[in-house]
Amino acid sequence: MRTKSEPDTTLPAMGKLRVMTEKPKTDREEIAGRLAEARIAAGYRYAVDACRAFGWSYAAYSKYENGQRPLPAEKAIEFALAYAVTLDYLYFGKGKNSNEVGRNKDIVPLQVAALAPIPLMHIEPFEELAAGHPIIPAQDFQAPNGGRRNGKEILVLTFDQAMAAPGNRRSIEAGAKVLIKIGKKPIPSNIVLALVRDEQAAMLRCYHEVERARDGFVVYDLIPFNPAFRTIRIGRPEQAIILGVAETVYQEQRLL
Repeated sequence: MRTKSEPDTTLPAMGKLRVMTEKPKTDREEIAGRLAEARIAAGYRYAVDACRAFGWSYAAYSKYENGQRPLPAEKAIEFALAYAVTLDYLYFGKGKNSNEVGRNKDIVPLQVAALAPIPLMHIEPFEELAAGHPIIPAQDFQAPNGGRRNGKEILVLTFDQAMAAPGNRRSIEAGAKVLIKIGKKPIPSNIVLALVRDEQAAMLRCYHEVERARDGFVVYDLIPFNPAFRTIRIGRPEQAIILGVAETVYQEQRLL
């Protein structure tokens, strides 16, 4: 028997207890969360900053990040390219980056190289390469990280601003040197070296697969980061040839 001054320490009947559980997240909410994480990792603290940088509608984009709207494939591809992550990461949380060019640590000063860079404005060497002829001696050169490179890789010198985009961590400024792995098969979001015959030019662009044609050819887009340049669609094999995939970007400093 307790007095009025004593606190009531008896437990309520079990039937009156309510167990508070956290509501499990839906797939849409998890995708939204990874989209926000990718944005922040890409250097955009606020969603409005990313929208301003890439020309997106904030009203539409915020619905994807808030989980109010499902993320369609075409938008997922656009956001993955902008933030340098894979579709697998956005949709399933598997692996953040399929392309080393998208990592800040791979955009490093070029300190030592015995391999002369080939200017992209000179199309003749790349036509020779497309024809199967070597355009550089099969010599090794010392990479900045201490590794050895061989004649299956070339160093190209950029000369325009097609891949330059303020705020994009994968931006490649004019004057940068890019190490290309010759003959490597690209996957979506890779930066590739392409010889585009309709344009009579060799260029660096982001590779994006569109569809498979009836004859089995994979139609693809060559996408610039800079919106002032146009996307080029390759619908026939004779239009262009992909010579290789970008391995590392070296910012302009000094080439020995």
